[in-house]
Amino acid sequence: MKKTGAFISIDFGQLFVKISYLKSLKSEEFRLINYDLKKIPPEENRNEKIAEFINDFLKTNSITIKEAYLTISDPDSIIIKQVVLPPLPKEEVLEAIKWQFKDEISFDLKNFAADWRVVKEFTDSEGVKKNEVIFCMVRNEIIERYLSIINLCRLSPVVLTIGPFNYTNILSCLDREQKTKALLDIGSQESTLCIYKDNKLNFVRRISFSSEKLTQSLTNTLASDKGKIMLSYEQAQNLRLTYGIPKEENAMLENNIQAVFVIQLMRPYLESLVRELKSSFEYFSSNLKEEQPQVLYLTGGGANLKNLDWYLNKELNLNVSNLSIPDCISTEGVDKERLSRDQNQIINSLGAISSGPDTINFISSHLKRQKIKQTISGFVRVAAFAIAVILLFSLLSINSEKRNYKIRQKNALMYLKNMEEIRSWEDKLGPYEEIIDRIEMGKVPLDGLLKTIGNLLPGNVILNEINFDQETRTLILTGTISAYNLKPELVLSKAIEKISASSFLLKAELVSSVKGKDSLQFVIKCELAH
Repeated sequence: MKKTGAFISIDFGQLFVKISYLKSLKSEEFRLINYDLKKIPPEENRNEKIAEFINDFLKTNSITIKEAYLTISDPDSIIIKQVVLPPLPKEEVLEAIKWQFKDEISFDLKNFAADWRVVKEFTDSEGVKKNEVIFCMVRNEIIERYLSIINLCRLSPVVLTIGPFNYTNILSCLDREQKTKALLDIGSQESTLCIYKDNKLNFVRRISFSSEKLTQSLTNTLASDKGKIMLSYEQAQNLRLTYGIPKEENAMLENNIQAVFVIQLMRPYLESLVRELKSSFEYFSSNLKEEQPQVLYLTGGGANLKNLDWYLNKELNLNVSNLSIPDCISTEGVDKERLSRDQNQIINSLGAISSGPDTINFISSHLKRQKIKQTISGFVRVAAFAIAVILLFSLLSINSEKRNYKIRQKNALMYLKNMEEIRSWEDKLGPYEEIIDRIEMGKVPLDGLLKTIGNLLPGNVILNEINFDQETRTLILTGTISAYNLKPELVLSKAIEKISASSFLLKAELVSSVKGKDSLQFVIKCELAH
């Protein structure tokens, strides 16, 4: 569906916040009206500084629209997992993913907003249909932090997504060929490698390479024929920004520093990047049974490193280039020199505007959580109001109680007389209750038995029928284990072991089990302890 009107897109990165203002043109094209970015390091009043930066941009550009497209580009705030699942109804996918990662993920998934997308449907070597799924999570407190900033700016979020999905939109517009493409988003602290096939995100991996770490590598001590060479951080950063990766080893850089020494300091770190990229491409090809990428795009603030595309092209034997703003986004009227310097940092925010139905969006799951909180809050307010009314009524009743004190005193004497009669009846009924208790002693309390069985069986075992014979003290359990459990027989075996080990049940034996397409049905026979 075509989007019309004006749009605000905000990208929250590790150190930089980027904001773009666009308007729609004909068809699916947009025009970049203006943009800005600001480095905001972590500190106590960071949220207020980000809100101030956004509000200043809105005021400067006379922007009155309220809808905003939000992107989280901080890898530390995002968890991305890939998992293979059988085809399942949408409402069961999240539970199946949680079950598969229950031993790997130590935190409570209730504290995260989650979304997922099927990236590939295939049939395995045994002829079983499978889905490859990308599963994304963001901690709720991170989402609430960014939404609170947006609230300070009086904006309404339309989409809250993550960077790798925005690049899908840019790549689709830049190159519509259905070939395998890789993209390396180089941040200040680390990078993210994404691989796209048929213009869909298929693979994501974090890479340790970053512009900051490359600068740090230049501050290491290097022994040379002129003695030890050790650059300060300021010198190293200036060399990286000015010269990048020197092509000529014999070239002389500033302060009579030879290029060969800079290359020697950079080489271990650059070679590590090449190894990580090659191993990621090989993993994608061999484990996911896909062809290796035919092109590698560079983006992010670290992509401004001079000659990085040349170096990776030479080492990977791959077509490497910086990701450019596609023709579907017009930049007419924007300062070309400034845009050339900043486009690697703002291009992610541009991609969010053209997001489609396949884009991850955490807004819906977060709003569900907020609705539950509001419902609980509303209940608390109603309860508080009810308590206040009761207290007020009680206060008003005190005067009435004083006037009726003598009447109540008279009634109390009547109650005492009645109580004496009740006690006499209790004395008479005592022998009968004792007889009933003796009769009941020979029977097993069914409510306690059900609680015991419920505590022994795992949560993923569903009991369909329970039959108990008081005379023989025999218990028959009939139940089902859902098919998305990868090893239902193992779950059943552990359940039988747990029942047999109970002090309330002497032993348990499997009477029958039938494995169907969607479930495993079973019958277990147990004997109760005397």
